[in-house]
Amino acid sequence: MADEQSLTKLSKDVAAAQKELAKTARTRPNEWWDARELRREARNGWAGDVMSFALTDLVNGGSFELNPHLKVRPKSE
Repeated sequence: MADEQSLTKLSKDVAAAQKELAKTARTRPNEWWDARELRREARNGWAGDVMSFALTDLVNGGSFELNPHLKVRPKSE
């Protein structure tokens, strides 16, 4: 039961962090962001692990692009 509650909280935190990452990245949508910088600027009380999971999921899900220098930006709409 506690594990399910922890996973539910983590899932909610990651989803909220993804929204903040996307919002922050869209302030400069054509810029390639260093992942650490983006996570730092978007952090809103979430743990570093949550921010890393959130950004990785955005990249893997195709919402963000990743360049050969490991910088990210939102995909053009």
